[in-house]
Amino acid sequence: MSSGKRYSKDEKEEIMHYRHNHTYRETADKYSVSQMTLARWSRKIKNKELDGDRFTGDPAYKTFLHVLKYLEGVKAIALVSDMTDGSSVASIIDNDVNEDALFLAMLTILSATARSTEEIALGQLNTVLTRNSDGILLIRGVGPTLLMIMIYDGNSDIHKIVTQDFPLIDRVREDISKRFEESK
Repeated sequence: MSSGKRYSKDEKEEIMHYRHNHTYRETADKYSVSQMTLARWSRKIKNKELDGDRFTGDPAYKTFLHVLKYLEGVKAIALVSDMTDGSSVASIIDNDVNEDALFLAMLTILSATARSTEEIALGQLNTVLTRNSDGILLIRGVGPTLLMIMIYDGNSDIHKIVTQDFPLIDRVREDISKRFEESK
């Protein structure tokens, strides 16, 4: 016995696309679908997205990076400890993102400004945020010898990243910094 309306794949995609810019309640009211169903669909979508990722590096950082990977539009996250040879501490990257390209993109952006390179050398880099046609690159200093690199897709909104994502990024960044210092 069926307990509710069945939605086609196209209908679910339309509803979830609407949900990205609206609350659960607004979406539920517009499409006559329960908020519980919306939450279940969101979880399934996130699980499918994470199945397309690959994790490398120290498992102590896996949970931290997964938290950030749930942010909308994030395609790659890497923790890099040595800028001279690009030593990766840990990373979660979509299968369609090349890890070498991630590091080269970061170096290209940073080499464009001598000030950023000096800040890295001194362990004083706080934030670099830049956009190009492929997406948004965010580099945050985590500690004197650790950087966090995040790549967002080309559809991401810088204003949303700064106003909504930064508070979560900062909390995770602090936890990563503590873990990194404890591991030394």
